[in-house]
Amino acid sequence: MKIGIIQDSLQTNSLNLEIIKYLSKKKNLTLYLLLNEHKNFSQNNFKKVAKKGIIRSFEIFFFNILNKIEWKLLSYFNKNISNYKKKYILDKSIFKNCIKLEPIIKNNNIYRYNNYDIKKIKSLKLDLILRGQGGGIYKGDILNSSKDGIISFHHGDNRWNRGGPPGFWEVYLKKAASGFIIQKLNNELDNGLVLFRGELKTQNSHVLNLVNLYISSIPYMKIIIDNYLTKKELKEINYKTNINAKILKSPNFFQSITYIKRIIIYLFTILIKRKILKRSPRWSIAIKKTFGSKLIFENSMIINNQPNRFFADPFIIKKDEKTIIFAEDYDYIKRRGVISAIDIDLENKKTKFIFEDILKENFHHSFPFIFENDNDLYMIPETYDKKSIRLYKCVQFPKKWVFVHDMISNIKAVDTIIFNNKKIWWILTNVNLSDSEKCPPALFAFSSSDLFSQKWKPHKNNPIVFNVDNGRNGGLVKIRDEVFRVRQSHGFNLYGKSISLAKIKMINEKHYHEEEYAKYDFKEYSKIIGVHHLSNHKNLFTFDICKEEFIK
Repeated sequence: MKIGIIQDSLQTNSLNLEIIKYLSKKKNLTLYLLLNEHKNFSQNNFKKVAKKGIIRSFEIFFFNILNKIEWKLLSYFNKNISNYKKKYILDKSIFKNCIKLEPIIKNNNIYRYNNYDIKKIKSLKLDLILRGQGGGIYKGDILNSSKDGIISFHHGDNRWNRGGPPGFWEVYLKKAASGFIIQKLNNELDNGLVLFRGELKTQNSHVLNLVNLYISSIPYMKIIIDNYLTKKELKEINYKTNINAKILKSPNFFQSITYIKRIIIYLFTILIKRKILKRSPRWSIAIKKTFGSKLIFENSMIINNQPNRFFADPFIIKKDEKTIIFAEDYDYIKRRGVISAIDIDLENKKTKFIFEDILKENFHHSFPFIFENDNDLYMIPETYDKKSIRLYKCVQFPKKWVFVHDMISNIKAVDTIIFNNKKIWWILTNVNLSDSEKCPPALFAFSSSDLFSQKWKPHKNNPIVFNVDNGRNGGLVKIRDEVFRVRQSHGFNLYGKSISLAKIKMINEKHYHEEEYAKYDFKEYSKIIGVHHLSNHKNLFTFDICKEEFIK
């Protein structure tokens, strides 16, 4: 197959380079470089100023200056930002041919091409064109100059955000989610055929949000192209979006100043809380015997945290006449979690004993998912730092566990749950395919008829869910024979806004369908700022809550 990469220059960033290098290693794939030469670039800039007016042009200039300052400051503290800003020169040797083009750049940065350039492109008989690094809006015959058109990122949710700047308006409008799409371009700006859609939790600054969007979206472009090379077609998930979605542009003076003020206030507030008042978000866990459409905090038994630590991600089980909660036991000083077991006296609502560090290794542990099989007890804790999904077996309840094996290796996964459906074991887990430090709310499914297999089959539609409201796992609830996935929902600058229960209605090799059953939050409790977990054992339910507390 033949794929063209259309660029504004040979210079590119690390992320675009990653995709091009990835494609260059594909067998039976030939790459061509379509290089735009901007002979009238300065003239167009002059016309833009004349058209937009001096005030609007200066507003854009002012925002760009602020943006550069933010990039510079954050580059000192975040390696992803500093790496992204590095510039590279494309190696022409990886392309079979380099075709130089002269785009006709019109108002609003619209790129069109003359018949001569279109004929040059068509003569290559390209199967597909990938938009590389460049700022043009492609319209006209260029869109049909290859067999299957041009595919491109849009780093924004085009159901409400067409245009740009990418990653800014989500922060400014305090949106919980920042979306991205991979689309097949047409003549409507950011309203092409959607091939893939994903969402990430919005970060608290424009640059952080932008880089997180860029880094996290790269693997999905690779997946789209891999599928195209295999199936030789592009499969859209949505033919039309809301064509009336607003086309956003660079902020005006007031919006830029408002953004700066918010960032300063946020940083100042965090400084006061963390460094002076010594207050930080702190999780704790609770247990109840009741369950309904509303998770009531009253009459819950609260498990007291140990000094400079907190409990979170609780899973409960009754075994050998004991009621045990397994939980993440996080140490603020060591900045690492281990798994501890808490023996509960339900009648007197008190803790009998804490079996500390029942699972402690030289990496972080959390989310100790507990399940039984053939009268044996197993655990799948989060072992993200180890880049594997690991299985442990209990050999002395509840305090002694042994490592069995890696169920899935070379995977960065969090919040893994497992259940059996029609004699097939299903793993549902949140996977980070990128180099981003943040794990996205992308839910992946894997199946096997053998619990102890080390070759789990990925679902053909992975990720089966990819959005901020219900992508991230928050536990598992079983009521009689029905299985409910617990889903975390996050707000802007708020980790754990609410949780919801979704009944798993269908899961097989081709389909996954869940239906929301209930949603829980603690809005009526002013001191509780978050909840992100729920699980049960028969009629016993355990969950976690977050408060701002004094930490020494």
